[in-house]
Formats: sequence, structure tokens, C-alpha cells
Amino acid sequence: MIVKTGLHRFSLALLCLALRLVAEAQPTDSLAAALATAKGADRVALSLTLASAYAGKDWEKSVVFAQQSLETARALRNDSLIFESSFMLSKSLLGMGDNQQALGYARDAVTLAFDSASRVSAIGHLGSVHEQRAEYEQALQNYLAAMAIHQARGDVRGEANMLNNMSFVYKGMGQFDKAIAVLRQAGKLYVASGNANREAGTKFNIGLMKMEMKEYDTAIAYFRTAVRGLNETAEPVKFSSYYNNLANCFEAMMKQNPAFYDSALRYGKKNLALKKQLNDHRGIANAHNTLAAIYERSESYTESYMHASAALRLADSLNLKRIKKNALDYLITAEIGLRKFDALNAHFVAFTRVTEELNKEAHSRTLAELNTKYESEKKEAENQRLLLVSTQQTRLNWILGTGGLVLLVLLGFLGYYYRGSQQANRQLAVQNKQIENNLREKEALLREIHHRVKNNLQVISSLLNMQSHYLDDPRMVSAITEGQNRVKAMALIHQKLYQTEQLSEIDFQEYAEQLLAHLSSALSPPGKKISNSVTGTAIKLDIDTAIPLGLILNELITNAYKYAFEGVSEGTLKVELQRDETALYHLRISDSGRGLPADFSESKLNSLGLKLVRMLIEQLEGSLTISNEPGASFYIRFKETRLTA
Repeated sequence: MIVKTGLHRFSLALLCLALRLVAEAQPTDSLAAALATAKGADRVALSLTLASAYAGKDWEKSVVFAQQSLETARALRNDSLIFESSFMLSKSLLGMGDNQQALGYARDAVTLAFDSASRVSAIGHLGSVHEQRAEYEQALQNYLAAMAIHQARGDVRGEANMLNNMSFVYKGMGQFDKAIAVLRQAGKLYVASGNANREAGTKFNIGLMKMEMKEYDTAIAYFRTAVRGLNETAEPVKFSSYYNNLANCFEAMMKQNPAFYDSALRYGKKNLALKKQLNDHRGIANAHNTLAAIYERSESYTESYMHASAALRLADSLNLKRIKKNALDYLITAEIGLRKFDALNAHFVAFTRVTEELNKEAHSRTLAELNTKYESEKKEAENQRLLLVSTQQTRLNWILGTGGLVLLVLLGFLGYYYRGSQQANRQLAVQNKQIENNLREKEALLREIHHRVKNNLQVISSLLNMQSHYLDDPRMVSAITEGQNRVKAMALIHQKLYQTEQLSEIDFQEYAEQLLAHLSSALSPPGKKISNSVTGTAIKLDIDTAIPLGLILNELITNAYKYAFEGVSEGTLKVELQRDETALYHLRISDSGRGLPADFSESKLNSLGLKLVRMLIEQLEGSLTISNEPGASFYIRFKETRLTA
């Protein structure tokens, strides 16, 4: 039986007391006196209220008070108080960055929930924990379950909260348009419920999505709209996120315009100061990484090294692998810039190891999600079979109750037939299960192969990058950079293969857009506006065709960025692929640049890149035509090469 006395009776008064004590920043003596005299449920309520008051201000203290509350509640054997304490402790641990412990207490809270209000809160919070752990399918399931409860209760604000949370799941899955759509829906519900502050929060979150989409100017506008009217002293948590995101936006914009350095550095320092004030360890580590990136952009390697080292120490202590990976990346670059080679090899090995661990975790999550889907489908099939058996049994009972001797004889015949068919069905089920298992194992193996090939190519790319830092000859550096881009073009194909349902082919347009975006980011000349586009809807390519075609695209796009736009401030680059009724492919890479020289001759094309293009076209049994339109245009016709069994 669940007891709910004590906590709710005293919580309001204790909340006012705790908030006043924390606001005065002198809580120690007063709290010691209050806790020394409080007993039973009153002591739990006081500890919980203080844990809540410190949440967002000092997560470590919040965890301490929540743990104290849980210990007292367990001693009282009061399920209601244990629920409240477990729920608060999970929230505090999540805020501090300890996702593993937070998950355990969140599950306890769901089990102990005593009514619809407590249950919906616990399920929603469990979704948040899964989201922080990048377990997106589980997070989405919890948010949808919580939203259904809110809708049943007519809680518009609760429904909006779940939509807001779901946006971050879609963000983690890279589905930014879906994230923005649910945020706008949440904003309308907040307005309908009269909650302007939360509606402003949805604008802030849309800014996050725009930042992930690399629309930095738009993101900054959303951030500034969202915090308009807020007070930094009163709401440091919101301003901490605000400064963090502005710093990241300006840091990214520094690549095209170094003038954003001052803005990036100013907001990066403000972000770190607020994160320290809040005692947010995860946030502090991320803030150090942001500053390391900013200083790296300006080649201030001493400062970058200092901040990357601080981020690495925190990430190691909290086992934050993604933050650790970024910190090691910045640290390695800084060490090369400073000629600090004593720990470089160890850091590179650590970077490779944590990258492999993250990739394995992502792969394991994918396999777990596939297994969950398979088990659900199998359970549904079993339910259908039981329903059919139940229906057959009902009919059989009717026959037995109303028939005579003839029906009994017929029943014997049916029983004999049924046993034979059941035996055949069992054998067929065993065979089908074996086939399903073999197919799943084959798919998992293929995904793992593509996954490992992609990882090995990434390691090669990193080694080439490190090697380039030891070279002074610009021609050698350029050659290594071109080699890196070729490796990345192949790695992207293997990445697309293990991320898609069809393990044997990739979507050309999606692949070409990502490759073009990477090359544009790496090669686009500063101060020039080069737009690009890809046309090739619904064209799927086998790996034997995709790899040579990807390398051809890499060479010709690189060539365009290097030579086509000299002397112009803007231009366009187009990639078009079509398939005709004879299964022949037509690829055209064209630009609006200055075009080919007047004395141009294909026989003079002796560069390594164009020699490679010709070799790859021959591999595809294709042909190449080069012309001016008036910019350079490379037109290739080829056949697709499909793997055969």
C-alpha cells in the first residue's frame, strides 16, 4: 500500500524556506539547524526541496540532498517518498552528467509511480535520460507514452513539453525538419495554455536546429529573440545555454570570416564562467572544448592546449566519451602546432580508441533496435496464432456439444490431420526461424564490415592530416589534402551503406550532396559565394559503381573549386545524374566559372587527378566529353556495374 502523508503537507513551506536560504547564499548554518531538528517525512521534504532549489545552480549539492532524502525515505519504507527521492536524484545526476546512475533511478521512479501525474512525470524523465544516452528509439517511445497520458488528462502544457522533448530526439537522429515541425507545434500549444516563457523556449530550440543545419545567422536571430526580456542574474541556466550556442555559432563562422573571432571568444568565456557558477561539470567540459576550438581557429595553440587538457580531465573523470573525443582532437592539433611531441602518440591512440568505442556503441544500439523490432513482430505473430487457435477451439467445442457419433468420428479424423499439420508447421517454423537468423546475422556482418572499413579509412585520413603538419612545402601539403579528400569520399560510401536498410546500394543524390558539402567547406575560397546543387532523384548505385563514381566526383569538384572561380566573387557548381531507358547513366559536372583556356586540349591533361578520372571512367566502361558552356563542363556516360552472385 502506498502512503502519501508528510511530503505534500510540508513541501510548500519548506520550498519557500529553501529558496530564501539559497537566494541569500548563506544556507549552511541554517540548513544544518533545520536538518538537525527535522525527522521522518519532514526531513525527506526538506532534503528534497533543497535538492530542487540547488538544481541548475549547483548540481553536486543537489545530488547530495537528493541522496540524503532517498536514504531517509527508504528507512521509513514509504513508497511515495522513495518515488519522489528517486525521481529527484535521477534528475540531479543527469544534470551533473552521470547518465548511467541517472538511468537506474529513473527506472525506479517509473516502477514506484503512484498515480497518473507521477507516472507521466517519471516516464517523460526516463525519456530524457535515454535521450542524453543517445538511445533515441527508447527516448521517443517514452515521450510518446507520456504525451498520450497528457492528452488523456487534457494537459495541454504537458503535451507541449513532450513535443519539445521529442525535438531533441529528432535532432540526435539528424532529422532537423521534423524537430522544427514539432517545436512549432509545441509553441502553438504553449500559447494556447498562456505560457509565453515556454513558447520563447521553443524559439531557442529552433535556433539549435538551425545551428545544426549550419544556418548560423538564422540560429543567432532565434537565440536573441528567445532570451529577450530575460535577466542573466535571475536565470543563469538559460543564459549559459545562450552564451554556449552563440560561441559555437561564431566559432563555426570564423572559418569563412576570421572577424568573428572576438565575438566567439567573448561568448565562449561568458559560457565557461556561468557553467562554473552552476557547477555543471558536463557543461564546463563542453565550454573548455568550445574555447579550445576558437583558439585553434586563430592558431593560438597554447590557449587551445590549456582548454583541451581541462576538457579531457573532466571527460575522463565522468566517462563522457564524445567530449573526450573532441578534447583529444583539439589537443592533438595544439601539440602539433606547439611541437609538443612527447604525448602526441598516446593521445592519438586514445583518440582512435574512443572513436572506435563510440562507433561500436552506435552500432550496438542499431542492432538492439533491430532486435527489438524483430521481437515485437514475432510477438504479434504469436498473438495472431493464439487468437486463431482460440477461435478454432471455440468452434470445436460447439461441434462436440451439438454433434453425435458421426461428428466424433470426424473429430478423430480432424485430430489426426491437425497433429500432422502441426508437426509440419513446427518444422516449417524452425526452418523459417533459421532463415531469419541467418539473414539477420548476414546483415549484421555486412554492416560491421562497412563500419570497420569506414573507421579504418578515417584513421588513414587522420594520419595524413597529422603528416601534413610536419611538412613545409605547400605542394606536398596540397597533395596530402587531396589524398585525404579521396579517402573521405570512399569512407562516406561505406558509412552510407551501413546506415541504410539496403546494404547493397546507396542513394546517389544524398551521397553527392554530403560529399559536395564537405568539399565546399574544405575548399571554398574565403569571401566568395559559391552555390551548388545536385540532381539525381531516386537513383540507387551499387558499391562497385559508387566508389569509382565518388572518386570521379571528388576529383572534378576539387578541380572546380581550385581553378574555376579565380577572379570572380560568386558562382555556381552543378552535379547532375540521369538514367535513360537503356540503363545508361549520364553524369555532368559543370560550373559557371571562367571556363577552359582558349588553347585547351584534352591531350595536355596530365595531372594526377584527371589521369585518375580517365582510369575510373574506363573502369565504368564510360566516355568523357569536356566543353565550355561558357564555364567548364565534364560530361560522362557510363554503365552501372552490379555485383553478381
